Amino acid sequence: MAGLLLPVLAKAKQRAQQTSCLNNNNQTGLACTLYIGDNRERVPLCINWGKAWHYDYQLSGARDWMPGLLTPYLGTNQLTPTVANAALQRPPPWILACPVTQSGKWVAPQRTWFGGAFFSGNDGVNFVWNHIYLQPRTANNDSWNYQVSTPGSGRNAASAANPSRAAFTWEGPYWDVRYMPHNKGLVISCLDGHAERLKGNPREDDWWAYHARDGWERD
Repeated sequence: MAGLLLPVLAKAKQRAQQTSCLNNNNQTGLACTLYIGDNRERVPLCINWGKAWHYDYQLSGARDWMPGLLTPYLGTNQLTPTVANAALQRPPPWILACPVTQSGKWVAPQRTWFGGAFFSGNDGVNFVWNHIYLQPRTANNDSWNYQVSTPGSGRNAASAANPSRAAFTWEGPYWDVRYMPHNKGLVISCLDGHAERLKGNPREDDWWAYHARDGWERD
């Protein structure tokens, strides 16, 4: 009997975690929408994708990362590490993290960015801000050319080609479909205010590299 129940319980837990992650992303998207309404229709001008990226590709005028800019709408980040040893950190459930990632089972053996020091350095947040995306790619061996002329951070929200596809945030791990948090998929929040799970593509080496521009540009 236990052998029959365990798979059912595991699937129920997966569904519950995905629902929680969708709710978190919905709240994040709503916070971004409120920010836009309060700031002359401008998308949050974040320093970059997240604190763990330090100051790479910081834009002029940017003074904070996404959690700080959204504090008036989401409250203070509850995930900020409180212990020096990242391995001992046990952050509480909160809006800017997926419950799967917080379970500790999301650490991928390849590019374990959101494990250990990196996760701690990102203040516990595993949602990535759509700061700057790449120019179009069609193959994994294409160059990574950052489209700095039209960054996601700070732009006029009305410039998005398709708000229902334009992502504010997505969750990590996002580069390899095998390690995506939700049954080989990930959840994004979008400019039109909704959140959804997207199925990963095993032929793509990095979701961001292919899809962060989706909805923002007309190609």
